[in-house]
Amino acid sequence: MRGLIPAIGALAAFATASAFAEIVVYPDDPRAGETVVVMSSIDNLGLGAGRAATSSRATLLGTEITTTLATTANASPSRPFAFNFATGAVDTTTAGFHNIYLRSDLAGSPPILKGSFTVATNPDGFSRPAYTGLTANWFNPQDSGWGVNLIQGGDGKQLFAIWFDYGLGFPETTTSSFGAEVGQGWRVMSSGHWITPNVFRGALYETVDGTGAGDGPPLLARLIPVGYMTLTFFSSDEMEFKAVFRGGSTSFREYSRTQVLRRLVF
Repeated sequence: MRGLIPAIGALAAFATASAFAEIVVYPDDPRAGETVVVMSSIDNLGLGAGRAATSSRATLLGTEITTTLATTANASPSRPFAFNFATGAVDTTTAGFHNIYLRSDLAGSPPILKGSFTVATNPDGFSRPAYTGLTANWFNPQDSGWGVNLIQGGDGKQLFAIWFDYGLGFPETTTSSFGAEVGQGWRVMSSGHWITPNVFRGALYETVDGTGAGDGPPLLARLIPVGYMTLTFFSSDEMEFKAVFRGGSTSFREYSRTQVLRRLVF
């Protein structure tokens, strides 16, 4: 069966899902100790006329997660707030039921309970990696032009991944997966955990620089949690890449991409 993987991997799998749930959590099966990306709709937050969200920050206290929106007057909202979504990331420490609250930085803004999720116990901790020496550029020879730059830490426990693409061909996009209005977006997994000896996963972030597009106003430089990346290694030279994330220039829909990648040999 392993001989079929290169042929199967030549076909990139794309999927979309309808955008707006009240709460979105990545990964959908978090374990204690993992970073969790929490996205909340802001439809009923009531920012007030003439105000727009500019950034959001999630904080964890016990099993209560609160996402706070920073707002400003007389500004047009940028993604993801333009699509009525706030996003944040927290490092979980406790297993069990977690509540998610949303509030703004306006005086007197009460926290609104938006939803909840469960963090599984992790009594044995995380795994040690089965493979080392994974630092390399990874791509699919039959779908060149995009790939992953991967750096493995000295003890093998951490991976840093930069996913770069040439535009994924989604109907609503132009120069990048997320559209021209946010510039050429790269997605980064800056840390994570070995869930099994050959499966590593972590939060996925989009980096956005502070330059403007054309004659438009400058954009705030920011790092946006948008989803999760999972890397499954078949060997030290071949892996399955999977990213599940939200983006787009006309909505904050969910997308996924799965592809078998190989180490690039110079």
